[in-house]
Amino acid sequence: MALYRYQNFAIRILHSILENIKGVKTHTIFFKHVDTNTFDPPSEKEMELFAETISELKPDLVGISMFSLHVPIVKELNQIVRNNSLAKIIWGGVHPTIDPEECIKEADMICIGEGEGAVTDLVKRMRDGKNFDDIENLWIRNGDCITKNGSRQLIDDLDSIPFPSYAKDSFIFINKDSLDTIDLAVNDKFLWIQGSRGCPFVCTYCINSYTQPLFKKNGKYSRMRSPGNIIEEIKEQLKIVENSDLPNDWKDKVLFIDEVFGKNLEWLKEFESSYPKEVGIPYFFETLPHKNLVNKNSLDLWERSGAETINFGIQTGSDHIRKNIFKRPTVNKDIIKITNDVADRGIKLKYDLIADNPYDTEESLKEAIKLLYQLPQPVSNKFNLFRLQWFPGYPITNKAIEDGHIKEEDSSIEKLIKRTSNDWAYVPTLEMIQNKKTKLTNVIWLIVWGHTNENIVKYSVFSDSIGSKLCLQYLNYKALLFGKVVGVGGLQSHYLLVQWGISFLRYLSKGDIKGLTQKIIELLKRKKIFKQHSGFHKSQPPVQNVLSWRFSSNTK
Repeated sequence: MALYRYQNFAIRILHSILENIKGVKTHTIFFKHVDTNTFDPPSEKEMELFAETISELKPDLVGISMFSLHVPIVKELNQIVRNNSLAKIIWGGVHPTIDPEECIKEADMICIGEGEGAVTDLVKRMRDGKNFDDIENLWIRNGDCITKNGSRQLIDDLDSIPFPSYAKDSFIFINKDSLDTIDLAVNDKFLWIQGSRGCPFVCTYCINSYTQPLFKKNGKYSRMRSPGNIIEEIKEQLKIVENSDLPNDWKDKVLFIDEVFGKNLEWLKEFESSYPKEVGIPYFFETLPHKNLVNKNSLDLWERSGAETINFGIQTGSDHIRKNIFKRPTVNKDIIKITNDVADRGIKLKYDLIADNPYDTEESLKEAIKLLYQLPQPVSNKFNLFRLQWFPGYPITNKAIEDGHIKEEDSSIEKLIKRTSNDWAYVPTLEMIQNKKTKLTNVIWLIVWGHTNENIVKYSVFSDSIGSKLCLQYLNYKALLFGKVVGVGGLQSHYLLVQWGISFLRYLSKGDIKGLTQKIIELLKRKKIFKQHSGFHKSQPPVQNVLSWRFSSNTK
């Protein structure tokens, strides 16, 4: 069972594994979907649909893949499963791995680490009526007795793992008070691919900083699939589209979700020699803006193989914070050179930047503003601006507690839910303390969303006159107003008419009537296709016996 994410490689891969085990029927529930800053808890109707589904399926095993913010919801789902079936319940995913002691109090079993081997062994033994108390990666609870098994080796050969399942009759989607079996991941314009597991870096705000040390004795942590295996999966996904009612060219971009794509030059050479002729779809990927990863050799290969967009995690404008606080090995000088080299080749750029960081100072925020204007211009609408989050047990969280920036309760599940539900992306609000640091952060927000210009920013930030102080205050008020309306999760996210109205005014302000007309036609086409392929209905697929779940070691 997947929570709040349709495009979940974890449970889709496990579904592929379990449906091929003789004598086992597999079913997967995708429970709700969420966009950044617009999280909503399950409605009473959605809980009823879940209960009806469990009662209908009568599963023997229910697995739930979860993040830390899902804990209260999963507890409710747990109770529904127990009230409507005799199923054993297993929790997996990031949260049981970082907080197993608490999770085992609620579930019958938890999985720590990769789940393919552990869950396969569990299902086979349950099928055969055999004891399963000694399976590696699993903790088993029998009343007050808890068996804590050791961990198994990480999967070294990623090509041996089946491809994720799509468009299965045994999929159920529960969202927006409705139940459906149409796989909306297939309808996505992007073709999503996970080409590797594990990141070679240990940035302190990322899950890899916790899991890489945890599994250091279990084999190689950062692993890659072969280019041939990835291309084979892409072709399989394209066949699914061809067999649907969607246009054959519906998938117009491949989106690689790897933390560091193509980190090995020999791998990249093999990829470049086959991807353009066998797939040829423009692709998007993320990597670290480091000179050992992004240089003439790698850029040549990415350009020739069809890279359309590269996403770089800049995270801060301060070399000191990036190196000593985030443990992220790159510097502003390299970032500026690398991004300009990428732009010179016609490859598009996207960026990640962390805001609301207590280690920031007025000077480090000014450094960030300087850096933004040294990147290829314009930078507007090319940034993901995220708040720094305090996940329990992460190195950055532990350090912030030690340094007195946050209290231990700030990393509690309750606080985490509030922050990550509606405050994941940074948006200026009146609730913030309106000091100089907040004002400078709000100016950064204006820059990356294209709501101000360079001259007024530099005057406001780098001058010390009375006029510049007044100008900075003006920019702050502007950020607060714009954040409420057009910020992530703002009015335009909740009200379609507001969104359309703002878009309409933008085109009119530029005098771009042709562009406006094309946008209207595109929206009408998308609406027609969406209606054809995403209608909700009440029909139930055949009753199955196992709800799939799996943990991927590099999930953030």
